[in-house]
Order: sequence, then structure tokens, then C-alpha cells
Amino acid sequence: MGDIYSIRRRNLERILAMRRVARLRLEKDRAAFFKLSPSMWSQVKHPDYKIGDEMAAKLAAAIGQPPGWLDSDPHHPDREMNVKAGEAQPGHESQNEEITPAILARAEFWMRVEERAKGEFPPMRRAQRILELCRMIQAHDGVDLSPEQALELIGPTKT
Repeated sequence: MGDIYSIRRRNLERILAMRRVARLRLEKDRAAFFKLSPSMWSQVKHPDYKIGDEMAAKLAAAIGQPPGWLDSDPHHPDREMNVKAGEAQPGHESQNEEITPAILARAEFWMRVEERAKGEFPPMRRAQRILELCRMIQAHDGVDLSPEQALELIGPTKT
């Protein structure tokens, strides 16, 4: 499973691979995305930096995830792991079990919006993206995406 710091580092790499973060080419823009100073971001992105609890919560919040998200082992996506204790947390077996038909319908709606703006996704990536959208909606009390997230899906507006 790895220690907490290596799991958090792998999850930071997952965040950096997300389209909305990967398209940020300047390090100062990435720092702003995570609401960090450029000097702090420089430290965090260094492979030897050990991501602590507060920083992990801040990084997760930047992508609309709850505190503790960075602690989930990316090799065990079906359950939330308490990596400090080495066991699954009660009540957090799978985020997918919490997906209601209403949340799934909103995620599918936003998937269609994103595909109209940016082009169709391959089938497996589309399924993964719908689950990502479901989690984003869940993070906002299951209502809908935040206005910022919705604008990000639509992409830059043409003038």
C-alpha cells in the first residue's frame, strides 16, 4: 500500500494529470489553482516534499474533494482507505454506492455539455469522466456543479 506520503504524492500526480490542471502551463497558475503562493507550490511539487494533513486537505479542496481524499490509495479506488491505520474506514466503502439516479442524471448532462464543447471521449474515458463528475456533484451536496466547475467544462468562450 505504501506510506501516507507516497500515497499523497501519487494522488497529487493524479491531480496534476487532470485536464483542468494539466492545461495550466505556468507554475504561478498552478499555484493559484491550489490557492498557494508560488514559493509554497515550488516546495509542494518537489518529489521530496512530504505532504502533511493540512496541505493534503487544501489540495483536495482545490479539486472539490473532501479532506482525506489525498489519503485514498489510488490502487484501491473501490474503497476509501485510512492509510494511517491501514484499513477501510467504516461508512466509506465506496463512493460509487452513494451515486443516486439524480446525481447520475446531472453527471450525464454535464458530460454531454463537455463533449459538445470539447469533443467526444473514448468509451472508457467517458465512463471514468462521468464518475468524476458524480464525485464533483457529490462534493457540492449532490445538487450540481459549482459555477466555476461548470465554466471549466464548457471551456473558453469564443468572442
